[in-house]
Amino acid sequence: MSIDDDTATAGAVRFSDSDRARLLKLRLSGGGSTATPEPVISRRPSADSDPPLASFAQQRAWFFEQMAPNSESSRTSYLWRITGAFDVAAFERGVDEVRRRHDALRTTFAMVDGQPRQLIADWQPVAIPLVNWSDRTVEQAEADAARWTEREAEGPYDLTTGPLMRMWVIRLSPDRHLLAIVMHHIMFDRMSLGVFWSELSAIYAAFAAGEPSPLPPLPIQYADYGVWQESWIDTPEAVEHREYWRRQLAGAPQSIDLPFDYARPSQLSGVGLRVEFVVPANVVARLRALASSRDSSLFMVLLTTFHSLLWRYSGNSDIVTASPAAGRIRPELEGLIGHFVNQLPIRTRITGDPTFVELLAQVRETALDAYAHEDVPLERIVLDIAPPRDTSFNPLFQIAFDGGREDNPPKLGDLTLELLQGGDSATSLDIQAELGLRGEELFGAFRYSRDLFRPETADRMVRHFSTLLAAVAEDPHRPVSQLPMMTDEERHELLPAWNDTRVDYSGPATLHGLIEQQVARTPGAVALTFEDRSVSYAELNAMANRVAHRLRALGVGPETLVGVCAERSIELVVGLLGVLKAGGAYVPLDPEYPADRIAFMVADVAAPVVLVQEHLRGLVPAADSTVLSLDDDAEWAGERVANPAPTAGPDHLAYVIYTSGSTGRPKGVPNTHRGIWNRLEWMQQTYRLGADDAVLQKTPASFDVSVWEFFWPLRAGARLVLARPGGQKDAGYLRDLLISQRVTTAHFVPSMLAVFLDEAGFEDCATLRRVICSGEELPAAVAAEFVRRAPGSELHNLYGPTEAAVDVSAWHCRPEALTGLASPPIGGPISNLRLYVLDGRLNQVPIGVGGELYIGGAGVARGYHGRPALTAERFVADPFSIESGARLYRTGDRARWRLEPHPAESDGPGPRGVIEFLGRVDQQVKLRGFRIELGEIEAVLARDPAVDRAAVAVRENGVGDKMLVAYVVLAAGREVDPTELRQRLGNELPQYMLPGAVVVLDRLPLTPNGKLDRLALPNPEFPPTEGRPPRTEAERALCALFAEVLGRDTVTIDDNFFEIGGHSLLGVRLITRIRTRLGVGCRPFDLFRNPTVATLAVALHRSGGWPGEAASFSETRFIAMTNPFDDPNGTYVVLVNEEGQHSLWPEGLATPAGWEVVHGPGDRAACLDHVERTWTDMRPLSLVRRLTSPSN
Repeated sequence: MSIDDDTATAGAVRFSDSDRARLLKLRLSGGGSTATPEPVISRRPSADSDPPLASFAQQRAWFFEQMAPNSESSRTSYLWRITGAFDVAAFERGVDEVRRRHDALRTTFAMVDGQPRQLIADWQPVAIPLVNWSDRTVEQAEADAARWTEREAEGPYDLTTGPLMRMWVIRLSPDRHLLAIVMHHIMFDRMSLGVFWSELSAIYAAFAAGEPSPLPPLPIQYADYGVWQESWIDTPEAVEHREYWRRQLAGAPQSIDLPFDYARPSQLSGVGLRVEFVVPANVVARLRALASSRDSSLFMVLLTTFHSLLWRYSGNSDIVTASPAAGRIRPELEGLIGHFVNQLPIRTRITGDPTFVELLAQVRETALDAYAHEDVPLERIVLDIAPPRDTSFNPLFQIAFDGGREDNPPKLGDLTLELLQGGDSATSLDIQAELGLRGEELFGAFRYSRDLFRPETADRMVRHFSTLLAAVAEDPHRPVSQLPMMTDEERHELLPAWNDTRVDYSGPATLHGLIEQQVARTPGAVALTFEDRSVSYAELNAMANRVAHRLRALGVGPETLVGVCAERSIELVVGLLGVLKAGGAYVPLDPEYPADRIAFMVADVAAPVVLVQEHLRGLVPAADSTVLSLDDDAEWAGERVANPAPTAGPDHLAYVIYTSGSTGRPKGVPNTHRGIWNRLEWMQQTYRLGADDAVLQKTPASFDVSVWEFFWPLRAGARLVLARPGGQKDAGYLRDLLISQRVTTAHFVPSMLAVFLDEAGFEDCATLRRVICSGEELPAAVAAEFVRRAPGSELHNLYGPTEAAVDVSAWHCRPEALTGLASPPIGGPISNLRLYVLDGRLNQVPIGVGGELYIGGAGVARGYHGRPALTAERFVADPFSIESGARLYRTGDRARWRLEPHPAESDGPGPRGVIEFLGRVDQQVKLRGFRIELGEIEAVLARDPAVDRAAVAVRENGVGDKMLVAYVVLAAGREVDPTELRQRLGNELPQYMLPGAVVVLDRLPLTPNGKLDRLALPNPEFPPTEGRPPRTEAERALCALFAEVLGRDTVTIDDNFFEIGGHSLLGVRLITRIRTRLGVGCRPFDLFRNPTVATLAVALHRSGGWPGEAASFSETRFIAMTNPFDDPNGTYVVLVNEEGQHSLWPEGLATPAGWEVVHGPGDRAACLDHVERTWTDMRPLSLVRRLTSPSN
């Protein structure tokens, strides 16, 4: 780049005088000299017959063309109107002369010895097509020409054969013509276009006057530059520049998380759209004054604003975009045509809460340094940095910013040229922002990938940028985070309308009141089914009333907290409903929790009474509580069956559910009847359960989803179907239950839904009408697969925390709405709930911008039981409500508003907003539907005597599944066995909170300000263990499936599934694959009791699950193995079917239907012992006998 050159036409930037002086000093070797550098590029030797290598910039364009042939982003088209006496012949000769002067315009490309090289053709005249459209109106001709130019730009361009620049002249009248030009970027950049017009203007004027070309010969050609660049790149000067870029981009992020509307494809098509805008002169004047006052340039102010926009949109504090440099780093290059422009990665790291002028100072320094080292081509920077390469995104940056454009109209003698169509809309990046001065105004455009953004999203981003520019001009000393971006439409129309959710519900506003009302309507209908037992509404009501009267006698009433410790059963439902009828609030105590955790919860709520099943009585400390057995009929025999008089009202507590707590202890969340009543009434109004519906209840009562699973069907007169205890982990059992009980409605966490979709026979669940998903982020691929394979069933994505009565938003996953989505949104607020996306000062953020999600309205819980400080921190005064005492719950979730991707007709007029979940702002995670505070696990780890310091993070294994990983620094002189450590953790934490791997570190990584750097925690490695390799076909098949599910290269037969990264959901996935891939009956119980391949193989054989009898026995001819005999002591029997055909079957396995066992003395089967070999790879045979020993 020439410092004194106005490089706007090349897309570079303009600097202040002091900037120019600094850059010049950096560039000149003499330090204090201001002399122009001597030319250092010379012509190639004429004797050099080898085609010159393509320059670095040409290599980039060549590579992109190979990756995306004929992409629109690789060429530019222009259409000009020419008014005046146009000498077409002089113009044609002038173009030919420019082509003669510049080899680049006669160059094509070919691979020679594995490298792209420049093939420079000899000059010869080329005619420019002249098209006569004088019979058309001007308007029609210009419209036709525009379409024609677009088609030509889309057409194929062969880099090997050319031509790479095409031109047409269209005659409309003697004094009006159109000129269309389409060119490939490999031969041209924007400064080259200025050179082209400058030379053509001078030559055209001379030729039209009958004079020769006035231009002197060129000192060098573009190919000479390419040869010089190749030799320069390894010089000490170049190495110093390259080292700067290595330092500057070390650890840079690979992407910026923008609000994409569509999932990123494996490769961008290059098809783009363009949205233009104008920054008014009064704003521009203040921005220029700001630049001058901070010793900066307008470009730097614009770039800082753009980086601020990206920071606000993405939440990423480390931003890298590219800005163009002219690339003409030597004086002799300035008059050449060719592809010189270089893209410089500009990195901004935002810490704290800087004001705009503070951030401007940083961007100024970074930009100056970048342009001082612009000599290194981007291609070389990429090679030196070696970032991860992926065809779906550009390495180092995906966003470009050009703040120095000035598209001045070209000159051609006395003719007037007006640009009718020009400038690219296509782009190979996510976004390309371009701004340039026209007079006193700034004209700008965002080019964006149509593969990623909808037009309305890009349009809103432009409006936010314009608003932000005006705010910067108004008060540059404000923190960037507080500069307004929101438009008036968003503030006063859209966001208030999207939170207008008021609905007036009638009827009893308590859970038990709703159910008593339903009992009166349908007393004889079946209320719930558990295995082979059904209970009517009247029977359920009577049983719950007995419990309620007994509890009343023990002093239970409003605000009394009663523990309930029972497995999923009829007794559990009776206990929960009985507590509510007594006026109390239930506290579910999960029997699968460690005894210490249950004891803490009972003590924390000071439960005067705990309801249990008799076999679980030992889990509950009885010192301070009365413990009653729900399944002891004698306990309740004398109690009344009439409804007790109501004592609890809508604002009394209904339940307290405990969630993970960051202090090392769980925290209780008390919810009122009014909150959950509103939730159930919305659900019934929306989904309309009826008497013919059956709702599956499979969520443990200790999780909030269970609340609506229990009480929604009972409120609506439907049938509640209870899964057996532990059945929620068995996809095959759930499938059979859905089919046999004709279930219409079920809930799945998304990860379990993915496993359920893998289960053979999923499509047989023909009665399933609706599936509710919540608990964790729903992957678009899982949603799309469900709606494709279950066209008769609806899928709904719900979101909500325990602190807001289960769910607060919902989105219907309609097939057309899922098309191309990166991630399904969590929807808009349900009735009488409000959702706000706010910044740290409780200001609403613009649509599309990330912030923290806050919840207001009817469902907000009271706070945390016995934790006033935490309650005050997370439940804050509602600044948007006029109700006295109204509060918002801070979810800790990052989210943003966006427009509904595909609104349904039922959504009504006007744009509809939905919330998109972005992750967490703290260290809480959702894993397989479980809400986990990493701090709670860390606190328990830190109490272990072997551990000095600890951290916990979520990491992916080799198959994309997430797992908890514990990182520990050991106490001095201590060692730790990961298995024993997990066992000790299991004494205080539930199974779902136990880390899947333990990594021992010398020290925990820290950020520069001394905080734990979670991103720097290493991924766990699972080195090969010393266990035994598989010995049999059965073990080999199981080892392969273990490794596949866990994402490991190998697994031995002695590896414990749950100690090498496995967890309950992965276990369900493994069981499903054992069933579907191997045809072997396997239950979750089998894996949990036998977590190694060696023990699982034996267990499956002993249970009769191996091989897949159902498939084999349906054949009329039985199949046996013919492998060599291993165990001469194995006892076998001969099986004969009814048709007299023979085969073999190991003794001890169940006899298949239609077969009888016939023992023969001394018979031995010529097949392997069933414990040692799998029953696969078989072929039909008749009877095979083994008489005495292998030698026979």
